[in-house]
Amino acid sequence: MEEFHGLGLEIRIMGGSNYFAGGDFHQGTRGLFDERVDVVSTRGYKTQSQEISSCRSGLGFGAEAIYHLRPQFGIGVRVSAFHSVHKNSLTFYQDPLFPYLLWSNIDLTILSITAGFYYIIPAHRRLWFFFSGGPELHLVTYRFNPNFQTPALLEDIGQKANGKGLGARGSAGLELHLNPRVALFFEIQGRLAKISNFQGKEATYRLEGYLPSTSEANGFLYYSEAGKCPGLAIFSEDASQGKGLKRAVFDFSGIGLHTGLIFKF
Repeated sequence: MEEFHGLGLEIRIMGGSNYFAGGDFHQGTRGLFDERVDVVSTRGYKTQSQEISSCRSGLGFGAEAIYHLRPQFGIGVRVSAFHSVHKNSLTFYQDPLFPYLLWSNIDLTILSITAGFYYIIPAHRRLWFFFSGGPELHLVTYRFNPNFQTPALLEDIGQKANGKGLGARGSAGLELHLNPRVALFFEIQGRLAKISNFQGKEATYRLEGYLPSTSEANGFLYYSEAGKCPGLAIFSEDASQGKGLKRAVFDFSGIGLHTGLIFKF
């Protein structure tokens, strides 16, 4: 390994793709869409086109400051932001000249703060391997907007909830040193994190025939498998009693593939 120069501080800037299990969020958002697809089918409509997207991946970017206690050992703090946006849609009709639309948008934003350690193994003057790991804090914002339109019914639902929780991260990668102060790195990351107790608001607008109605609920985000398809809904603590519900869990466990630059000081 090259001699330890400067302050022993390095800054990493990175970005890449992230894949996660999703948990109740994946099952619930898909279930609400599938339930309405079943309604369309039972009413005799024909399908014109369909798009299905899984709420289990997203893009992320971040920055990390690492202080080297020794040339091969360091401690660091990383701040990362992840964004996952997906849309499911179904175009259906009785008369091909007058199609109708069913769609749902899922939007997840995650801010993660990681404290970790680094261990570096030099394989060559310019090629080093590294391993890192540590605890994480995740701040999650969830938005879901399913919309259903037929000649007899317009239904628009908007859910927004926030949650936070702890997890753990481990990663391995390699550094390709372009010069003593700048390096390119590649990283594969594993994460364990399950986040619950989301709180927020759900607003519903319905136009059935010529009769409009609105409703609003504030409380926790719940997951249910009581119906034909699983679903997510927000209820107050009192309104949720006796309905066979459990608080929804977002499973952020998965892997990430990242690349970025290292600047040494």
